[in-house]
This record gives sequence, structure tokens and C-alpha cells, in this order.
Amino acid sequence: MLADAIQFHPGYVLGDRCGHRGHIHTKLELGFCRDGHGTFCVAGKILPFDRGSAVVITPSERHYAQATPGTDSCWDFLYVDLDRALGAVVPDPALLSTDGLCGPSFANVLTPAEQPRLCRLIDELTAECGAGHSGWHDAVRGLLWTCAALLQRLPDQDPEQHRRRTTSLNAIDPAIDLVNHRFAEAVTVTELAAACAMSQSTLHRHFMRACGCSPQNYLMRHRVHQAANLLRHSDQAVAEIASRSGFSAPSSLYRQFKQHLGCGPEAWRQGATGATHS
Repeated sequence: MLADAIQFHPGYVLGDRCGHRGHIHTKLELGFCRDGHGTFCVAGKILPFDRGSAVVITPSERHYAQATPGTDSCWDFLYVDLDRALGAVVPDPALLSTDGLCGPSFANVLTPAEQPRLCRLIDELTAECGAGHSGWHDAVRGLLWTCAALLQRLPDQDPEQHRRRTTSLNAIDPAIDLVNHRFAEAVTVTELAAACAMSQSTLHRHFMRACGCSPQNYLMRHRVHQAANLLRHSDQAVAEIASRSGFSAPSSLYRQFKQHLGCGPEAWRQGATGATHS
């Protein structure tokens, strides 16, 4: 039965604190953001979300999410066993594979600007599951089938590369968890290496393989994305945002914004809020 293949969790309120370490599910996770904004951290990838975004996460990628500091966000989530939901009606088993929906090149957070059709489909899926109309099973199967086909068009990666990356991600998971929870503090590479019970050189090697950057750069990227969310969605002063995001001074925030986003925080705020209201 379809009800056994899908778990529906509507109206999930995602706060600005991560109450647990990164986790994985046994089914494909599909989610739609009804309200709010924040960040998903999926297997080392730092992915901001806004209202209208959707998320696709396979069982192979450890993840966690939190709203922008001082806010909440609201999500509808589906956990889907594609084989059980569609295996009897889809003629091509490759359509049900989620092997390519992961890795460093796969953006788990889908935005309405870049993937409008998929975002609409996942929105319709969650709405259909929650409405309880007659014939909803057939409607959900049809939407899932279309969604699965469109997801297969998104970038994938070499299976061996994915295996090596997963090994490194598992090794540095304690360090990623420490960054997620303490990015606003003075976290050192020594602490990150100690959390993983490995040398700094081994930590660096695993971070490069798993995240494509050094531990220091990963921490800085996380801080920049947190600051960007606050700049876009609050009227706090740059100095306050710098402090809340882990920067020692506004000048440090400015330098990192120039390096990672190509402009200073004030210019980024004007562009981001202008795009929101245009």
C-alpha cells in the first residue's frame, strides 16, 4: 500500500538551534519550505534555503538544518520508499535509483529560481498528501513518477568518487558537527582534529576529499552563509551580525564576504533584499 511507502510530516517547525547531531533517514527525504529561511548542512555542503525552496536528501547523506538565528521556519516533509511506492507501475527501475542524487555537485536544496518545476511538484506532493481527497493515492503516484523522472536529469557523480567521499565524511563527522554547533566561537583546527581523533594533516586530507576545502575554509564558509542569512532577513547592524556569526570584527566579515561572495556585506544586503522585493 502507498501509505506504507510514504511517511508525511506536515507543518514541521524548524528552529534556529540544532538539537541533535547530523542524521540520516532510511528513505528518500523530500521537503517543501512553507515559511522562513535558514541553512541545510548536507554531507559537508552548506545550502541556504528560503520560503518556496524544496529539499531532496538520500539515505546516504548525513544532514541537519536550522533556521536563521532568531527565527523559525515551517516545512512539510515526505519520506518515500520509491521502490514500494512506484515499483509496480514504473517500467524502468533506473528511474527509481537515488544513487546520483548526492555528492559535492548535487545541490540538495532546490530553489524556485533554478528548479521551478521540481519545487512546484514537491509542493503539490505535500499538499496532496495532506488534503485527503478521494483518489489521492493515484495523484501522489503520478506526481512522484514525474518528480523521479525530473530528478534523474540533475547532475550525478562517479560511484567510486562517491564511495571515497563518503568514507572521508564519516571520518570528519565530529568536526562538521562541532562547526555546526560552535561556528560563532573561536574554534581551532586543533579542536577539530581532536574531535575526530586524528592529526591535523589527516583532517585536512579528509576535508579536501569530502568538502573540497580545508577545515579553516569550511568553518569560514559556514560563518559567511550564516551572516548572509542575517543580512538578508534582518535589519541588524553589520557589526552585530559579524559578532553573531563568529567574526572577530566587521573588517574580517568584509574581507571574507569579498572573497566568498564577491562584494562587501552592505552591497550584498542591498542586492539580496532588492532581488527579494523586485
